[in-house]
Amino acid sequence: MSEFELREIGEDDLDQYYDIRAQAFGRPESERESWSARVATDTDALRLGAYRQSDLVGGLRILPGGQWLEGRRVGLGGVAAVVVRPEARGQGVARQLLFSSLGWMRDHGLVTSALHPATTRSYRAAGWELAGDQATYDVPTRSLARLRVDEMQTVERLGPADRVAVHQCYGRCAPARHGFVDRSDSFWALRDSIEDEDGGFVYGVRTGEALAGYVRYQQQARSDSWGYHLRVDELVADDPHTAASLWRFLGTHSMQVESVQIPAPAVDQILLLLDEQDARPALINRWMYRILDLPRALAERGTSFAGSARLNIVVADPWPDAPAQAWTLIADAGTLTAEPAEPAGPPRRRGDLTTDIGALSAASIGRFSTRALAAAGRLGGTDDQIDVLGQIFAAPRADIADDF
Repeated sequence: MSEFELREIGEDDLDQYYDIRAQAFGRPESERESWSARVATDTDALRLGAYRQSDLVGGLRILPGGQWLEGRRVGLGGVAAVVVRPEARGQGVARQLLFSSLGWMRDHGLVTSALHPATTRSYRAAGWELAGDQATYDVPTRSLARLRVDEMQTVERLGPADRVAVHQCYGRCAPARHGFVDRSDSFWALRDSIEDEDGGFVYGVRTGEALAGYVRYQQQARSDSWGYHLRVDELVADDPHTAASLWRFLGTHSMQVESVQIPAPAVDQILLLLDEQDARPALINRWMYRILDLPRALAERGTSFAGSARLNIVVADPWPDAPAQAWTLIADAGTLTAEPAEPAGPPRRRGDLTTDIGALSAASIGRFSTRALAAAGRLGGTDDQIDVLGQIFAAPRADIADDF
């Protein structure tokens, strides 16, 4: 039987959802209670399930929020916990869940979407494309301990009472980081739960009454020695001096910890602070990105392109509810708009650019150059058209620090 019904997952079915998640990702029974309690309180998020009668056969979650792209906030839906029972795989369950979630996101003002994939093929077939690295790097603690800091600032442990200050500190810093998430309550619930786990810690630096920066990390036991692993979840700071003090603080763990695992968004800062090239790749995956409402996404994103340009582009989108495929993109003095256009004939005969929604999404966030997309057969047009589109979408590397 391949028929199923899509509807929201109620609290009574969270145990079924966790069972599928545990089997799909190998999660332990010990996490069931804490995961279910957190998910049950995410009132701003969507829990969408595929049911056969009362049996849940697959599900996903959508975390609403935003993303900072060159200082502009663009509505973003984070796709999380996409799971399907093994016996229901290959029957279109995940595809229908994804397409249905796109409509929910669009209706709630979320014009783009991001996810961390366990597989690329399935999400690419639904319109997402690779857009950035989700990587970790190993840095020796002794290298961090040798960082030159003019005057080491006082670092103190933070607790639940400091969460508002932590949120405010992140809120000040995130808009300056291309790709960082503007966190909603559901994003923060996921982030704050890390310090509630065994071995989770948050330390910070204050300037007067305000929190100038913080680092969130986990201590994880090692089976090969008497020490432990240290994994940094995020380090956020208002200024370079505060950041350097927090990195050096992590270096004080060198008696028990040989190396610190840091996230990709921090690696450039670390390489510019260390005496040697001591940051080594530990794990690399890539996150994916999708535009689901082209006019609103481009209007919110804007452009750093200072000139004026007008391009016709035909965009293939597998989503049945995609509003149009032929568009006119207009860039003018920092604004960017997309207007539906009526196809008048074969796209290449009309001289239009041709692409797919995934490739256009990746170009819009700065992951792939338009020349690279053309070389891969994902973007067609004249050299001049391809170069102008590249100038419109030119952006720095996008980082997402959140794992969801």
